[in-house]
Amino acid sequence: MAKKYPFPVKKYLFYDPIKDVTKLTVRANLKHGCLLGKISSNGNIVAYNPLEDDGSNTAIGVLLHVDAESGDLADVALRGKFGDNYVFVDMNEEAEGDGTEDTFVLLRPALCPETSVVTVGGVVQDYGVDYTIETTEGTTSLIFAAESIPANSAAIAIWYKGKFTSDDFWNCAPELIVETVIGYPA
Repeated sequence: MAKKYPFPVKKYLFYDPIKDVTKLTVRANLKHGCLLGKISSNGNIVAYNPLEDDGSNTAIGVLLHVDAESGDLADVALRGKFGDNYVFVDMNEEAEGDGTEDTFVLLRPALCPETSVVTVGGVVQDYGVDYTIETTEGTTSLIFAAESIPANSAAIAIWYKGKFTSDDFWNCAPELIVETVIGYPA
């Protein structure tokens, strides 16, 4: 999970409470959800800080559950998956072109549709040029531009960030836990 984040982050972390969590002694007063770094010279677990070059500028985990004071043995998620600014579900859908249809209904509302990836016959399409994703009256659709309508039998692959619902929490609990991550400054 070691990553460098050049900007302040406010993200969510999905983690398995058994496989992804360990106890570490922290060496600073830290807030719950704090992104953590590890100083290379002494191994101290401190708040992530992208402005330093002592090791704390590489994220190693997230402080879980409660605030911690220097010297506390704390629960830290060392593995897991970050979501960008909100919780989302990786959505992978497939369709097939018929040469005339320009609109395909998606299974979920799309968050940040400009981050979607659409291929037609294995060729990546450009968002805003070849297609858009729009939600109208509760239905989210992939809409191709007139000149980009997929040919008959063309394979369409669609990846997007789907909206996370309360049903997702219910279906995943207790294996999947979501925590807010607070980046720099801690």
